[in-house]
Amino acid sequence: MTIGFGGVAIALMFVGLVDSSYMSIGVMSAGTALNAFVAGGFRVNHMDVAPKHAGTLIGVTNMAGTIPGIMGVIISGWILQTTKSWSLVFEVAGGVSLFGLVFYLVLVTFKAMTNGVVCIVEPLDYVNKFVA
Repeated sequence: MTIGFGGVAIALMFVGLVDSSYMSIGVMSAGTALNAFVAGGFRVNHMDVAPKHAGTLIGVTNMAGTIPGIMGVIISGWILQTTKSWSLVFEVAGGVSLFGLVFYLVLVTFKAMTNGVVCIVEPLDYVNKFVA
């Protein structure tokens, strides 16, 4: 998660500062490639939190994830109309990614399993008591 969120944030912060379109495509491609590290971290959490209701939970979280996508377009348009700066749009998006990284790092906990393997345990583990 750190590589994914951090890599995307760095790419977004720097894409507005490059001079050539080829370099900006390269920076965005690298950021998108690093974003793949995020997918493996959050997609399994639904099974960890509520194994019996993972499908429903995925639907709810995907619906909730659509709201920032809609708001992002509105906010980006407002920033462009107000400042005429694509660089600022990318920096704000990078800031959102950094917020996600800090939010994740603050809330995640590690716990050793009985077989000695370390696994990530999300703080929402208590939800299992209520949905199981």
